[in-house]
Formats: sequence, structure tokens, C-alpha cells
Amino acid sequence: MAYSKFTARDLKKIFGVEEVFQTNVLSNIPPRQASEWLKTSLSHGVELALAQDTEKSRSELIISPIFVELRNQAEKKISIFSGVEFNVDRNLKLTGECDFLVSRSAYQSVLEAPVMVAVEAKRQDFEKGYAQCIAEMIAIRIFNEREGQPSEKVYGCVTTGDIWRFLILRANEAIIEATAFDVREDLERILGILWAMTFDEIAVAHSLNREML
Repeated sequence: MAYSKFTARDLKKIFGVEEVFQTNVLSNIPPRQASEWLKTSLSHGVELALAQDTEKSRSELIISPIFVELRNQAEKKISIFSGVEFNVDRNLKLTGECDFLVSRSAYQSVLEAPVMVAVEAKRQDFEKGYAQCIAEMIAIRIFNEREGQPSEKVYGCVTTGDIWRFLILRANEAIIEATAFDVREDLERILGILWAMTFDEIAVAHSLNREML
């Protein structure tokens, strides 16, 4: 079973991880200013990607420039991996290709711990994207532990390029921020959230009044 085959039911049955929708988890994260290069790139790229409406075009023309910007703002002290095989545990079926992984390591040639963020690019199916992304986040947690860089929280994102939805894996909860962010209106908030996730600057209160799938 590759990451893309997991369902919410599988995640609960195999790993004891449940999806939890929660509001305002990311409301206190400050935005980060976007460079003129990124604004210009997206002013052309978003329109073209949405017109073509393929995962590849959205990934190349919208998502990739945002992660190039993130790495530049971090002065290249992080690494971004796109379309890499991330085979962590075949017995647990945690294998397959990840659209994007973000590591808090400057070494770009080989994926090193700690890996902080998994990003799945989907055209429309957010529900399927959540399960796939959470499976990758579970794999990240195992990978980081094995590499001697355990992480209390692992982060994720499911995006169509224009719309971004963020996730936090903590213990047996996969918290999904109920608010969606639109790159045309919320670019600097998206950058701020990605920055906070990469450098583990997000404090999550105990889940109350939660809605579980």
C-alpha cells in the first residue's frame, strides 16, 4: 500500500491516528513578506496553471516557486525535495513518492532529518489528500526518530496550488485547520505558516470541541 492508498479508516485502524478538524489553530502565526520575484512569478503562473488545470502545472507554476521563496528566505539553510521516493517502512506500507518534503537541513543532495513538512498536490480531492498526507507525516515521524531527531509535531499541507489546507500531527491526532487559504489573497499568510511549520514555531492547544471524521 503506497501513501496514496491510505484512507482515514486505515490510519485509525493501523496507527490509531484520527483526523480532527479544528478552527483557528494557525490564527496567531504572523505573515511573511513575499519577494517581488515571487509576486511576479505567481501573477503569471497562477493564471496559466489554473487554465491548464493539471497537477503538474499547478505544482510547477504555483507550488514550486513558493518553496523556492521559502528556501531563499531561510538563506538556504533548509532543503526542499520534490517527487522523491520516501520508503520508510514496507511492513507498515509507508512507501511511495511524496510531492514535496521540507527538511530543516541544508544538505540538498540527500534527505536528512529532521523532515518537518509533507505537501501533497491535489486537483480537487482534499479528503483523499488528507489521508495521503497524514500517512506521509506518520512516516516522517518514524524517519526522524530513527535518525535520532525525534519531533513532537510533524506538519503537512494539501494544496491545489491556489487553495492551501494545513495539518499538524501530534501524538494520535492529525489536526486539520478548518480554514482554507487562497494564494491569490493569502500568499503572505501561507508563507508565514510554512515558515512556522519548517522551524516548529507552532503551539497547539489541547483539542476541545473537536469534530472527528
